[in-house]
Amino acid sequence: MFCTRLKNIYLLCHKQSQSFGLLMNLLFKPWTISYVSYNRSYSKIIQISQRDYSDTVDYSCKNKTFLSPFDKSVHKNLGSENYNSSEKVLPAQKITSTFASHNEKNHPTILLDDPQEMTALSMEKKILSYLVQNWELEKASETLKTFLSHGTVPDRQIVFDMFEHLAFLGQVDNLLNLNEHLKEHSLISNLDFLRCLHYAYCNSGRISDGVEMIRHLFDCVCHGTQKELDADIFFNLLTTKIILHFPHRLKLIQNFINEMETKHPNLKASLWCCYVQAEQFAQADEMLKKYAPLKKLIPAQVTKLAQYYGSLDFNVDSVLMWILRQTYIKPGLKSSVFDVLLIYTCKMQDWNKVFHYLLYARKEQIKLHQQTLDFFLNEFLNEFSERTIKDLSHWSDWTRDGY
Repeated sequence: MFCTRLKNIYLLCHKQSQSFGLLMNLLFKPWTISYVSYNRSYSKIIQISQRDYSDTVDYSCKNKTFLSPFDKSVHKNLGSENYNSSEKVLPAQKITSTFASHNEKNHPTILLDDPQEMTALSMEKKILSYLVQNWELEKASETLKTFLSHGTVPDRQIVFDMFEHLAFLGQVDNLLNLNEHLKEHSLISNLDFLRCLHYAYCNSGRISDGVEMIRHLFDCVCHGTQKELDADIFFNLLTTKIILHFPHRLKLIQNFINEMETKHPNLKASLWCCYVQAEQFAQADEMLKKYAPLKKLIPAQVTKLAQYYGSLDFNVDSVLMWILRQTYIKPGLKSSVFDVLLIYTCKMQDWNKVFHYLLYARKEQIKLHQQTLDFFLNEFLNEFSERTIKDLSHWSDWTRDGY
């Protein structure tokens, strides 16, 4: 088992030479002697081995060129007439000379490989990563636009990280402007952008502007320029945050729902869904009592929670378990919800909860689909060695035969 896991870790690494050195440095230490200590360090090794090594600094290598992460003169060189946007390799000599003149003045922060082999993509990735990680988002945005103007398509993960940082700071306008600039390049999905945008509205306190954005999105749905699912998920994300953190502004949402009721009759059911996501179950029950016809729309909302829980923002365990306890949820839908709950918990590797849920399903006679059972067995048995699985199989045969 130990050797198998080492092999898997090794294969996860992006560069074999670096992965071997990494494993040797991490594993052959006093705290790796005991099996318990190994188990504790295993997850950390996995995290390190999954990194993209072009984003990290290799301090073990010598005789490489240290470059400062950002300099206006670099942009000047990139914008020169001598730059050919069709080339995949940046003019290495220009970049090297630009940085070398500042090498002694500036503290080195990024270690580049051989400048002669420095591609535009790796250059862009190192600079943008540094700027985003150090919250220099204005410079990062300008750098991103510069690279795009010269035909260098940036790494999608770095762009997403930039959007997340802008959202954290509540920079709504910068987020909107950057997304508009990147639309033609498809570097971030519309759903990911809307998720970041709802955080930006909440972190900046611009709730009324956020509600206006909801209105704009649903107007776009009417004109066929926006997917209804994306608009609905943005509504769910922002409204759930308003319920939890800005309850005094909930009237804005209620007024919006009343105004749009004829065009979008499902919005009231989406509000019920938001109360459920916020775990304000009493308010959700109160809505069903107050609006009896709403019950017909609940199955679609439950399906949305189960199908798009990764795009929404709620506690999967508590919310889906609450849904399973509701008597108005039909057995077939309960079975589908339970499948999602069990698969999610298996992915979290919380086996105590998994067995608790299995016992609950047996008690409540909730059907477990074969594919879900297969997924559970595969994930669970991966925790054991082949010898242990073989012993369990023999034990199963022994108990089945009645010995």
